[in-house]
Amino acid sequence: NKFVFSILIAIEHKRKKRPEGRHEDAVQ
Repeated sequence: NKFVFSILIAIEHKRKKRPEGRHEDAVQ
């Protein structure tokens, strides 16, 4: 699924940009 892969990369990019995003990712 290209769409899912794109979203996954977007989330990872967001997490890298904001350290706070890492915590949110862990919760999910």
